Amino acid sequence: MYDNINFKSRCALTTFECSKCVTLYSLIEIQKIQPNGTTVIEWQSDASKKMLPQYAGIGIKIKHDKNNVLRLQIEMSLHKYWNQRCNGLHLHNYNRFTMTDAKQAYQTLRNEFLTIGIDIQDFTVSNYELSVNLELDAHTTPEMIMCAAQSSAGKEIIQARNYDIHKLYGTHCTKDFRKVTVFYDKAHEVKQKNKKQKINGNTDVPQNLLRCELKYQNKDMRHNKTDLSVLFTDAHIAKVTKRFLDDFYNKLVFAPPQYRPPKYDKNGHLDDAYLTALVYSYYDLTTDVMNENKHLQDCKDLARLQVRKHLDSRKDKERFDRKIKALPLQPPPKRTEIETMYRILVSTELGITIK
Repeated sequence: MYDNINFKSRCALTTFECSKCVTLYSLIEIQKIQPNGTTVIEWQSDASKKMLPQYAGIGIKIKHDKNNVLRLQIEMSLHKYWNQRCNGLHLHNYNRFTMTDAKQAYQTLRNEFLTIGIDIQDFTVSNYELSVNLELDAHTTPEMIMCAAQSSAGKEIIQARNYDIHKLYGTHCTKDFRKVTVFYDKAHEVKQKNKKQKINGNTDVPQNLLRCELKYQNKDMRHNKTDLSVLFTDAHIAKVTKRFLDDFYNKLVFAPPQYRPPKYDKNGHLDDAYLTALVYSYYDLTTDVMNENKHLQDCKDLARLQVRKHLDSRKDKERFDRKIKALPLQPPPKRTEIETMYRILVSTELGITIK
C-alpha cells in the first residue's frame, strides 16, 4: 500500500558516501549561492534519466541544510521500484501492491544503499502515500464511483482543478500534518502521460481502474520525526491501514451526483467522460426505475438541454446533439450497488473483513 515516499538522512553525508551516490546514480552537479554569498556544490538526479531501469525511479538530492551540512534526500515510488527491482517489470504502479510487497521493496532498497555504506533505516520520513488500485467491472467506470462520492471524514470531496471529471480530492489540515484524499481514473492518467511524453507504452493498464490515494505530509519535522524503519513495523502498518480504511470506507459518504461545469478539450469538444457523468447525474440512483432505457434517454435529454445553454452557434448545437445521441450508455448501477461493489473491492484489496 505504501507508494510515493520522501525521506532524508539524519546524519551528515561523508565525502566517500557522497561520491558513491554521485557515481552510482549519475547525479548532476549544481552550484548554489548561499545567503552569505559563498558558492557550494550540490547534486541531484537527472530528471530525464531517473526513470531508466538502472535507476528504478529513485530521485536523489544531496544538499546543504541550514547548518551547511550535506544531507541525502530520496524521493521515490516504492511500488514502481518493486515492479522493476523485485519483478523485472517496467516502472509502473497500476498493478496490485500489498504491504508485504512494500516491505520487500524497502528491504531491497536498504540493501542497495548498504552496498555504498549508507543505512537508510534511520532516515527521517517527511511525507508518504498510501494507495490501492481497485479494478472495477466492465460496466462500472471510475467516474461512476467518483460522481457518487460526496465526502470523506467529514471533508467534502471536490473536483480537481480545470473541472477534471477524472480526478477528485479532499484536504484535511491540522497544526502537525496535512492529509490529502485522492480518487482518480488511473487508465486516463496513464493515457495522458503517454500522450504528453509522446510514447505508446503501458498498454496493459486495466481500463476501469480506480486509484485511491491518501497522502500524509508532516508540517513540522522538528516535532514529528518518524524513522523510515518504523513505517514498516506491524504496529505502524496496522495504524495507517486503519486510517486508510476510515477515509476510504468507514467515513466515506455516497450521495446523488451533483452537476459539474462542462470540460472542453483544446479543440473545443466536450469530454466524453464528462458527458457520461453529466447524464448519470440526472439518473435516479436511489429508487427502482420501471423502464431504465427510457429513463436513461430522459437523462440524456436533460443533459442535452443543460449543455445547449452554453453553446452559441447553431452549428455547435447540432454537432453536440449528434454527439450525445451517439453516446453509448448503459443504465448505471444503483447507489447501493455502487457502495456494495466498492465495499467488496476495498475489503479484498486490504485483505480484511469489513463488518
